[in-house]
Amino acid sequence: SKKNYKDNLNVSYGLGSFNTHQVTLNAYANIPNTKLFASISSYYVHSDNNYNIDVEIPNDFTGNLETKNVERFHDATRSAFIETKFGIRDVKFADLLEVGAMYFDFKKELQNNIRLTKPYGEALGTENSLIFTTNYQKKFNKLQLNIFGAYSNRKTLFDDTPENRYNWLGEATPIESNDNGGE
Repeated sequence: SKKNYKDNLNVSYGLGSFNTHQVTLNAYANIPNTKLFASISSYYVHSDNNYNIDVEIPNDFTGNLETKNVERFHDATRSAFIETKFGIRDVKFADLLEVGAMYFDFKKELQNNIRLTKPYGEALGTENSLIFTTNYQKKFNKLQLNIFGAYSNRKTLFDDTPENRYNWLGEATPIESNDNGGE
């Protein structure tokens, strides 16, 4: 938690393996001729996560398990965050009075079960949160008052309602109508 109260702007972009992209934007601005300020912090990250793994696949003729190196086909992840704050600093009634709003969004494709024995092709998890905050600080001689409050609304979803079954090569087979679904 950086305590820089000077006007600033930081923007970055990163590119990595497996189609990974990361963008950040952070800014702080003092409103001229006032004691008001505003800030924003944000990021966006995406990755395909399509690296290779070793898995056991039944041989088409013998049925015996053979280790094969395959590319992950359903393991992408995406995450986004933005936080804005508005406030006033160094006034008679408060050293700091600030209100903020944050939004977080996350999506994760699920490639396989935990033991790496069964591939998935459509299961995914999502989460998003909307958060509001207030922060009040005031120093009275040797006594310092710091009050922080927050309200959060968080939603999560695990979606495992596929229309197909998948093998490790990413090939889909439609699910029969009498199958109860779920990977």
